[in-house]
Amino acid sequence: MALGFISFATGLFGNVPCPIIYGAIVDSTCLFWEEDSCGRKGACRIYDSTRFRQWFHGITAFIMFLAFVIDVVVCFKADAIQFHEEVAAPDPEREVNKNKEEDGVVTTPLSLESTEEQNNSKKPLMAKGNGSRNGESAC
Repeated sequence: MALGFISFATGLFGNVPCPIIYGAIVDSTCLFWEEDSCGRKGACRIYDSTRFRQWFHGITAFIMFLAFVIDVVVCFKADAIQFHEEVAAPDPEREVNKNKEEDGVVTTPLSLESTEEQNNSKKPLMAKGNGSRNGESAC
C-alpha cells in the first residue's frame, strides 16, 4: 500500500505539474512566434537563450531546494513517528521465575547472610532423598 501511495504522489506532484511549468518557461522565453494563416500563434522560431537558461536552471534549483527543505523537516520529525505502541522487552529472569511458579516451584533469592548462616550450621544443602534419579544409585 505504501508503494502505491508513493507512486501516486510521484505521479501527481512530479509528472503532472513539471511539463506544465517547464512548458510555460519555454514559451515565456520565445522572441518570435510563427503565425498561421488565421493569425493564431504557432511554433516559436527564436528563443532568448540567456533568459531561457536562467529561468530553466532557476526553477530547477528552486524545486530542488524546496525538496531539500522538506527532507530536512522529515529527518527532524522522524523520531516522533511511532508506528506501533512501544512494548517493554520481557525480563528473562522474571519469565523463568514465572514459569517455575506455574509449575508449583517458588524460588527466593539467597542473600549473603543466609548463605553464611547455612555454612556455619554445617547442614547439607541437598534435597530430600538419596540424590539419585529413577531409583538408581548415586555412585
